[in-house]
Amino acid sequence: MNLLEPSSLTMIPPFDRLPDNLQARAQGALDVVYAPRGKRLADAGEPAAGLWIIVKGVVRECNEADGDVLHGPGEVVGAFGLLHGTHPCLLTVEEELIAHWLPAHVFHELGQQHPAFLHFYREDLETKRRARLEGDERGALTLLLHTCLSELTLQPLPRLKAPVTLREAARALHEAGAKALLVEDEVAGFGMLTQSDVVAALAQSDDPCTVLEARRPLVGLDASDDLFAALQLMLRHRISQLVVWRADGSAGLVRQKDILSLVASHAPLLDREIERATCIDDLHEVAGHLVDLVRGLHGRGVRARHVSAWVSELNAKLYAKVWALVAPQDVRDASCLFLMGSEGRGEQLLRTDQDNGLLLAEGLDEAEVAEAAAHLVDALELLGLPRCPGGIMASNPLWRQRVEGLVSVLRQDMEKPEGKALLRLAMLADARTVAGRSDLLEAIRAELNVQLAAHPAVLARMARQILAFETPLGVFSSFVLEKGEHRGELDLKKGGLFPIMHGVRVFALEAGIHETNTFERIERLRELGRFEPAFARDLAGAYDFMLSLRLTAMLEDVSAGRPATDSHIAPDRLDHFERDLLRDALRTVERFKRLVHHHFKLHLLS
Repeated sequence: MNLLEPSSLTMIPPFDRLPDNLQARAQGALDVVYAPRGKRLADAGEPAAGLWIIVKGVVRECNEADGDVLHGPGEVVGAFGLLHGTHPCLLTVEEELIAHWLPAHVFHELGQQHPAFLHFYREDLETKRRARLEGDERGALTLLLHTCLSELTLQPLPRLKAPVTLREAARALHEAGAKALLVEDEVAGFGMLTQSDVVAALAQSDDPCTVLEARRPLVGLDASDDLFAALQLMLRHRISQLVVWRADGSAGLVRQKDILSLVASHAPLLDREIERATCIDDLHEVAGHLVDLVRGLHGRGVRARHVSAWVSELNAKLYAKVWALVAPQDVRDASCLFLMGSEGRGEQLLRTDQDNGLLLAEGLDEAEVAEAAAHLVDALELLGLPRCPGGIMASNPLWRQRVEGLVSVLRQDMEKPEGKALLRLAMLADARTVAGRSDLLEAIRAELNVQLAAHPAVLARMARQILAFETPLGVFSSFVLEKGEHRGELDLKKGGLFPIMHGVRVFALEAGIHETNTFERIERLRELGRFEPAFARDLAGAYDFMLSLRLTAMLEDVSAGRPATDSHIAPDRLDHFERDLLRDALRTVERFKRLVHHHFKLHLLS
C-alpha cells in the first residue's frame, strides 16, 4: 500500500468503513504536510484543527499519566483532540514526518453523516472489539449469550414466609402456575421449594399441615447478569434452575432448558455426559466433544473469557468425576483435590498440562492415597491431559500431603522467595477445590495471607517476574518479531498474557482478594479502588482479546494435528483491524508494567 496515495485511506480504520461517497469526500479533502524532527504539532490544551495520517516518520504523544506513545506509518494522530475540541497532550515529531492532513470540519462532517466513524474514536479497546462482533454475522450467538436475564420472560416464583406447610406450598404453586417458590426465613434467609419437593412430601405424608424444609443455600443472580453467567453458575452448582433477583426485590426463576432452547444446537453442555459416566472409558469422547464445543463457540464470536470459563467448569467436573472413579470413598471423604494454573484460575482454553494437588486429613493410609493419586494422573493422561513436565501433580509427594506439611513448605518458600519457591507461591495463589474438603485448601489460603503480611517484600519479588519478557512492540508501534524457529511471529503468552495475569495476581494477593480468575480479580480491584474504572476495562479487554487470538491459533494447531500448546502468532496473518487491536492491547500491557514497577517499587530490589 502506497500511503502517499489518497486512496490508501480505504485501508485504514475507520475510514475503510465509510460509504463510497464519504470516502471520496475524505480523499478529496486530504493535504500532504511535512514536519522536521523536533517540531511541535500541537500543545496540550491547544484547539484541534485537524488530524494527521502518518505516511512516514514517527509522532510522540506525551502523556504524563500513562507514559509516552509513539505513532508510526499507517496510524492516525489527533482524533481525540478533535472529539474534545482541544488536544489532551503534547504532540511532537520524533522522526521526520510526512503525513496526510484532514481538516477538522471534514472530520466532523464525516461523523455527522456516518456516526459509526466518530464512535470508532470514542470507544476503548473492549468497545471497539464488541462493535466488530456485533457487526459480524457470527455475532448473533454472542449477543444472545450476553442478553440480560431481565430481558427474559422469567418463570413465576411466589414467596412464602417460614414455616411453610404442605398445603400452603401446593396452593401457592397451583395459584401461580409455578415450578418453585421462595421460602423466607428471618434467621436462615431465603430457601427454595420445588414442585418435586412438594410431590415427594405428599408421597410420604397425608398430613397437609406437614412443615416442609426449604433447599439451601439459594443460588441466584441479579437480573442485570447475562445468560452465559446463568449457564455457568448452573453448571458449577449442578443445578437446572436458579433465582433471578430484580432491582425491586422481587424474583423470578430461570431454567437451564429455557436458555438452551434459545441457543439450541449452538452450545450443547457436556456435563450430563460426564455425570453419566461409570468408568474412565465412558469419558473418552468428552475430550473430542469439548474441542468441538470450543470451536463452535469461538467460531460464532463468543468471547474468549466466557469460552475459557465454560471449558474450565467442564474440566473441573471431569476431574471430580475421574477422582470419584479411581479413589476409594474414604480417601475422597478425607481429602481435597485442587487445581492450579489456568485450570485453577478458570481460564483454560483447550487441554493443557495437568496442574493438580491433593491435601489430606489425618488418619488416611498414605499408600492407599498414593495409589489413588497415581491412578488419577494416569487416567487424566489417557483422557488427553498431559502430565506436567514440572511434576505439579498429585502423584508427586510434594503436592500430596497434609496441610501442615504444605504449610511448612510455604513458610520455607517465604524465607527464600526465588526460583521454584516463587512458582509454588503463584500456583497456590490460583488454587481452587474441585472435589472433597474445601476447608483443607482454605487453611492453606489463610496461611498464605498470613505469611505475605509477614513478608511484604515477597510480593515485590513476585511482581518483578513480569519484567522477565519484553513486550513485543517496537518504538513506533511496529511488532517485534522473533527469528529462527518462530521467525515472523511473536509469543503472545510471554509478551502479553503473562504480564497481565501475573501482575493482576500479585495485586490481588496484596489486596487479600479470594477470587482466582483474572477477570474477576480485575473487577474486584476496580471495586476496591486499586484500578481506575477505565484502566480496569482496558486491562480486561486487552487480556480477553489476546486470549481470543491465542485460542484461534490453538484451534488451528488442533486442526493441523499439532499439540495445542504453542502461544506464537504471526501478526501478518491478522487483518488490519486485528493488528490495530493487538497494538492497543500491547500498549495496555506496557502501561500495566509501568504501574506494577511503580507500585511495588521494583527499582529498589537488588
